[in-house]
Amino acid sequence: MLSETLEKKTNSKWSVGKEVVGTFLGVLPFVIMLIIWGSNVERRLGVIESLDQVKAEVLRDQRTELLVKLDRLSQQVAELQTSVAKLQR
Repeated sequence: MLSETLEKKTNSKWSVGKEVVGTFLGVLPFVIMLIIWGSNVERRLGVIESLDQVKAEVLRDQRTELLVKLDRLSQQVAELQTSVAKLQR
């Protein structure tokens, strides 16, 4: 039985090279899809990182604006306290 199988493979000009090429061609679509998937994941992570940077910049600008407004408000409160103290004398 084994000798018949080997003989058929020999007659069909089977070789290790053909097996390697066949295996490579069989696995190639999966490798290509894995590369495409990895590229898509990398691109999406890049977009997420850039959105996080924009969000951080917006929050920093809002905090700065709020601190400026609070500073102006504290100055106005100080001026008001000074005016009230002058009126009470």
